[in-house]
Amino acid sequence: MSTKPRSHETVSFPGFAESQAFWQSASQQAEVWLKGQPEIVAKYQAAAQNWMVHRQEDFTKAVETYKQMSECKDFGKAAAIQQAWFAGCVQGLVADWMVLMDPMTDGSRRHSKRTKEGAIAVTKVPQETSA
Repeated sequence: MSTKPRSHETVSFPGFAESQAFWQSASQQAEVWLKGQPEIVAKYQAAAQNWMVHRQEDFTKAVETYKQMSECKDFGKAAAIQQAWFAGCVQGLVADWMVLMDPMTDGSRRHSKRTKEGAIAVTKVPQETSA
């Protein structure tokens, strides 16, 4: 008899049930935070759309680069073509990653600034000592 689960059966992972509450809580907190930051959500959406467009452009460039390399008779020249394509892709990825990180840092700065401004003042009351 096989112990392999069938396609319609679910398999539990050890510790997952306990961590599920954590991830649900984290998800709810992220949703609350994002609902309060509509401009950040708009920045994320634009950054994600640009990310996809740029990756599609990178794929097109990869096909063009492959064609150039396959027509090349000189190995050194083919390697230079490949290197230029790869460097452009990495630069694009880093630039897009930085754009994706900007809304997060803006939101964190705004959140920490708001917390400092709206902090509740706590004063210590001197305790009486009996002698």
